[in-house]
Amino acid sequence: MARGEIEAELIVGRLRDSGLDARVVRDGKQSPGAWMYVGHDPFEPMTVMVPEHEIDAAREALELEEPVEVPAVERPGSGRGVRVALVAIVALVLVAALLRAQLTDALPFLGGP
Repeated sequence: MARGEIEAELIVGRLRDSGLDARVVRDGKQSPGAWMYVGHDPFEPMTVMVPEHEIDAAREALELEEPVEVPAVERPGSGRGVRVALVAIVALVLVAALLRAQLTDALPFLGGP
């Protein structure tokens, strides 16, 4: 498990330089602020996959003695995107309500009901 796209691609590059077949697989566990990025979140956790018969060679190439589980890293400000989105939604609802009230008041002057 890599902590992001850059780390995952570095690992894949090292494995491919050693003659191994490796690829990056996105986990789909997006960060809370992932909607702010065009395409995808570069800090999204990613898995580096190698064929089962090449696992030992991959560990040697990466100089690992056993599988390594990388702990999730809490980025500063994570969760902030959710708060910003909620504030934006509340503001839009208020603006829509104010516009509706103004239009309702203006209907008699425009020849409406």
